[in-house]
Amino acid sequence: LIAVVSIKNLLRIIIPPGLLQKNIIPLRVGQEYSIDKLCSRLVGMGYKNEVEVSQVGDFARRGGIVDIFSPSERLPLRLDFFGDTIESCRFFDPKTQRSSDAAVQTGDDDEFLILPVREVFLDDISTADPQLWDKLHENGLYEGIEQDVSLLYENSATFYDYLSPARTITIFDEYQYLQDIAEDFHRETVEMYAKRLEERAKPKRAADP
Repeated sequence: LIAVVSIKNLLRIIIPPGLLQKNIIPLRVGQEYSIDKLCSRLVGMGYKNEVEVSQVGDFARRGGIVDIFSPSERLPLRLDFFGDTIESCRFFDPKTQRSSDAAVQTGDDDEFLILPVREVFLDDISTADPQLWDKLHENGLYEGIEQDVSLLYENSATFYDYLSPARTITIFDEYQYLQDIAEDFHRETVEMYAKRLEERAKPKRAADP
């Protein structure tokens, strides 16, 4: 495995590997899975509930049919439920919304992985900060929420936590600029933290009567 990342992403605080693994949903034909629970989890993983699925990160429910466009697939998936049992699962064309008979999966071993589309998962947030809870209740997965990972979860990680130390070799391109980049990143982080503290210190506006 070769991963090319910027120094900023290498240093950025992210969710731990176990939390990511917890929010990958394996599905297969014949499996029982509550449709309501599935849709709720999709929202918590960053999916948008749309009338029709058109792009990665969309899902749509029509009765016992749930369409999902996971980042793990080239085309969206259409799950046909009978009660809470997945009867069939097939790919479909998001432009025509028509299923492809050639892609029908019928075997019990045909498993699909539904990956999250955001780096933050609503169902696992454990912050004790009431202001953050207010922000989450008002906006859900708000813009820039990934920058608040260390405030939202009890545990956090970096990119290196996803790698095996015994099998990892780090090569820095243009090493002579590394110190300057790291200092710029540190300065930006301190400034952002100071700005957040300033915003949190401001009194909330009273609701209009």
